Amino acid sequence: MKALQHIGHGDPADAMRLVDLPDPDPGPNDIVLKMLAVPVHGLEVRDALDPKRIDKSALPRIPGLEGCGRVVFVGSNVTGFAVDDLALPPPRCGTYQQFITAAATDCAPAPAHGDPEQLALVLINGMTAALLLDAHNNLAMGRWIIQNAAGSSCGRWLIALAKDAGLFSVNIVRRDDQFDSLRNIGADACIVDTGEDNRTAFAARVQGVTAGADLHLGFDTVAGDSSGRMAHCLSNDAKLIVYGDLSGEPCSFDTADLRRKALQIGGYRKSNHENTLSQTDKRDYYARLCRLIADQNMRVPIAGAYTFDDYAEAFRHARQNGTAREGKVMLLPNG
Repeated sequence: MKALQHIGHGDPADAMRLVDLPDPDPGPNDIVLKMLAVPVHGLEVRDALDPKRIDKSALPRIPGLEGCGRVVFVGSNVTGFAVDDLALPPPRCGTYQQFITAAATDCAPAPAHGDPEQLALVLINGMTAALLLDAHNNLAMGRWIIQNAAGSSCGRWLIALAKDAGLFSVNIVRRDDQFDSLRNIGADACIVDTGEDNRTAFAARVQGVTAGADLHLGFDTVAGDSSGRMAHCLSNDAKLIVYGDLSGEPCSFDTADLRRKALQIGGYRKSNHENTLSQTDKRDYYARLCRLIADQNMRVPIAGAYTFDDYAEAFRHARQNGTAREGKVMLLPNG
């Protein structure tokens, strides 16, 4: 079978190579998945570019954080899976290969009518958003949250999950051409932030699109001055959770906002929450996320899909930003 192997550092087109590996040799407790779709995440691009992230002693290795496949073999001791089912492999198992062999208990069922390219995004971004919301949401139904980078994969998951939980969301993006697609998955209000407004002017615009609603919970993955603008929008005793730093800058707050509003500022690390879950708990989360895809129109834009033969182009596409890459880039291991 074919696989993509990470062999060095630099341009991902040179840091990866297409190799032949032995065909699967499953045991009685295993299933074999024929991988249909595997996303190229920014983390995988950075791993290829930066030698500080993956030590040379760990190479060669097969990358791939998540994906979706079709069951082509079921071990004699396995229950709960059948040939032709769609299924999710274990997270971070090296999905850049045509077939994955794994213990059935480490995999998760996926809905037969689900889109494999959307299901391939459940284990990382979907799970991040679900755990992030559940860890910090103690709001009654009908309350509001605010988030930035709402057009990202994780941001879109937060929109759908908030709607499913009976919450309203105001969603900050960089361009207004994203509004329609966000409303289609449940966004209640959208607003553009180019960084040009001061905090008072931006908060006034947020109040305008939410009809003056109190904002009790914020999710910040941009950091920098965006953190301060979000904090200025929040209500008294609200929480702002910082889970990323896309701007590359430290969070910038007005001390008066923190003091007068008694805001709670916190951080978030997915593994701290995920590691406390049993496999049954994880499967419940995956089932919830799959349901949003299959039954409630949760969608992440797909910027492009590439076969293994075109992996260099896939990585080049994944490194682009803005309108040059609208959504996730997918690899199709089996064409």
